[in-house]
Amino acid sequence: MSDKVLRAINKGRRKAGLKPIRRKKGKKSKKSLPKLVPKNEMGMVKTENEFYREYKRLGGKKTRAKYKTLLKKFYDHTFEIFTGGGDPRYKTRNEALYGFKKSAKIDNKEVDRIFDSVNNIHAYT
Repeated sequence: MSDKVLRAINKGRRKAGLKPIRRKKGKKSKKSLPKLVPKNEMGMVKTENEFYREYKRLGGKKTRAKYKTLLKKFYDHTFEIFTGGGDPRYKTRNEALYGFKKSAKIDNKEVDRIFDSVNNIHAYT
């Protein structure tokens, strides 16, 4: 509340015979500022949200947090082999998908949903 507003309120309270409102001394409350997201991260957040919406459209049942952890594992296992870089862990794309399936402990349909949720929004290969 600003000083001007407080003075006006107290003027009315005095006329009514009430005690004026006093400000508390001590620390002033700080309003928290909105968290700023750097421009390069903002695009990544936007695409992750698009990926999740596509995943839900494909019939996915996982929560956003669980999907995000699965997506990180998916990138960890498949990014190098799918984008043209050599990955010493896997020789083929199928081996990479199988490694992701095994580490995430999910079935083939879920692996396909996660892959398609990314591939339908932006070409993954």
